[in-house]
Amino acid sequence: MRLWTIQPLEVLEIIKQKGEFVCNPVYSDSDFKRAYYWLVKQMDSRGIEHPYGLELPIWAWYKTDGENKKPDLEQEDFSDKRENLVCIELEIDDKDVLLSDFYAWHYVLNDSFLDSSHDEKEWDLQQEWYDALAPEKRQGVKEESWNDIFNITPTQNEWMARGRDVQAVFWKITKEMIKGYESVHPGTKSAKA
Repeated sequence: MRLWTIQPLEVLEIIKQKGEFVCNPVYSDSDFKRAYYWLVKQMDSRGIEHPYGLELPIWAWYKTDGENKKPDLEQEDFSDKRENLVCIELEIDDKDVLLSDFYAWHYVLNDSFLDSSHDEKEWDLQQEWYDALAPEKRQGVKEESWNDIFNITPTQNEWMARGRDVQAVFWKITKEMIKGYESVHPGTKSAKA
C-alpha cells in the first residue's frame, strides 16, 4: 500500500541511524490521547501486529481528493510549523495498516456521536434518538457509532462525503519502506529511494 506521511526532517536521520522510526507519545497532542488509544484498540482488535512497548501509531495519508496520491503540499497549511518538514512516500504491507475516513475521525477526536444520516431530517431524528438515551447508554452507543470511520467506500451526496480523504495508521517506518521524500518547506532537498 502506498502512503505519505508528514514528519520532521530529523525523522529521516533517525531512520538512517536506527533503521526505523516509531511514535514517541510525548510529542502527541495530549488533548486527543483518549481518541488515539481508542484507535490503538481498534488496530489490536483487527489483528494488526502491535510491537511490544509501542503506545501510539504513526499517521499518514492513503487518499487525498479521492485518489491514492501525495497530499498537495502547497494546499495544506504547514505555515505554523517551526520545524523543517518532509513528506515521506512509503510502501507498507496492507496487513500492517488501518485506514479510516479523515472527516469521520473528527467525531472520535471530538467525542461525538457519529450519525449515519443522509440529509438534515435524518440527522435531526438520529440526534433526537441519541439525546433521549439514558446517559449510561450514550457512551456505548457513541463508541459503537465510531466504527463507521472505517467505512472508506466513496460516498457523496449533498449532506455528507466519505472515503474522499483517507488516513492510515501503522506502527513504524523502516528504511525499506521509504520510496522517496520531498520537502514541505522550500530549501530542503528531496530524494527518491
